[in-house]
Amino acid sequence: MILSSAPGKLFLSGEYAVMEGAPALVMPVSQRAIVSREEGDDWRTRADRDLALPYHEIPLVKSVCDELSRRNLSFTEPEGGLCLDTRAFFTKTEVYHEVTKLGLGGSAALTVALLKALFPKPANWSQYEYLVLAMACHQRFQGGLGSGADVTVAVLDDLVRFRIAEEPVTARLPSGLAFGFVWTGRGAGTVSYLDRMQQFKVSDPGQYKALMHPLIPIATDLSRPGIGEDAFRRGIAEMDSCLNALSERSTGFYTDIHVELRDLVTRSGGVYKPSGAGGGDFGMVVATDADHLKELNEMLAATGFRADLVSTDRFMQETE
Repeated sequence: MILSSAPGKLFLSGEYAVMEGAPALVMPVSQRAIVSREEGDDWRTRADRDLALPYHEIPLVKSVCDELSRRNLSFTEPEGGLCLDTRAFFTKTEVYHEVTKLGLGGSAALTVALLKALFPKPANWSQYEYLVLAMACHQRFQGGLGSGADVTVAVLDDLVRFRIAEEPVTARLPSGLAFGFVWTGRGAGTVSYLDRMQQFKVSDPGQYKALMHPLIPIATDLSRPGIGEDAFRRGIAEMDSCLNALSERSTGFYTDIHVELRDLVTRSGGVYKPSGAGGGDFGMVVATDADHLKELNEMLAATGFRADLVSTDRFMQETE
């Protein structure tokens, strides 16, 4: 029996700049983390591997329980075991036949799903109060890294304008454009890239500021309500250029695979940028309309890339 679930996420804009206070646009995906009943007393984790463990030996469970205890929030441990399922956040590569992480925020989604199972939102709490608790649980698990955008989407399950330390608001994109996502075929470690970017900020603050500064107004404009189609396409292209420059002088997150995808998409009249921390995972494609997006996706598939792992149907409906 399913007790709770929460979605993963993809960034549309604001990567890296969000850590400096800029707003980001982040959307939910159809892949969900699921918490369900499990026979027996052991808890089961299902991801790239299938393990049965006592619940206190699962780091995420310990992090959530410790944060609830630290805040003196009473929660009831479920009788018997639970299954923590994030298999939807992995796929098998066709070349190496290995199970690979997709990079859709699975740990944040599972944190929220587990919190919902152990401590459902009290009736007298606002959604924002519950979101702050979920963020604290995930930060405890992840060592304090990350903006919290992935947790926000997991809690709200909607396209949001996210800004650190502000209450998020739902967002809508310009109608008339079509958005798609293509998987690079390579998983990437978000935490490692964020950690290396922080090291770059400390070691060369002047260069960091010079490279990060242009991203902030672009991210702000892209999240502006009522932005037009042409301005949005230009903004994504400008953000992509700035991300590439930041990558070249810092952590190299704009890898060759993203360069290849960008060149393929731009030659066909679309706009491309990495989605999230880069290094692999997903890139975002902006097309002029649904027919153009279909052509781009068919071109990408013919080149060996997958554009079918993330459904944008719900997202497109929300932007009409």
